[in-house]
Amino acid sequence: MDLLVALFGEGKELDSLQMAMRAALAFVAALVLIRISGRRSFGQRSPFDYVVAILLGATLSRLIVGASPAIPTLVASLVIVLMHRALGWACVRSRSLESLVVGVEREVYRDGHFNDDQMSAGHCQVVGPVT
Repeated sequence: MDLLVALFGEGKELDSLQMAMRAALAFVAALVLIRISGRRSFGQRSPFDYVVAILLGATLSRLIVGASPAIPTLVASLVIVLMHRALGWACVRSRSLESLVVGVEREVYRDGHFNDDQMSAGHCQVVGPVT
């Protein structure tokens, strides 16, 4: 236990080595959590996915600077990732939930032409010629 305290520190009084060790731990934890979350959270971005990325970053940053205890912070991060995974699973099984949470894709351009109906529905605007 003394070795862990020496390496990672306690509370907010951290030296450079302890902050570096916490940053390394947060990096590894983030990689593990992202793998649990799945490729979706960092591949096809939707507002749903951005929320998870932002919350995960904010939560793990508290671990690095010692603003929150390490284990509860890691548990909170895991809960965020598991909720993302569960909601993603539910969205695959429910089109209405998916459109509510993820949104609906709009095809605004195809075969060299803009779809004016879709562009006006999404408040897109084209300025000047497109080449």
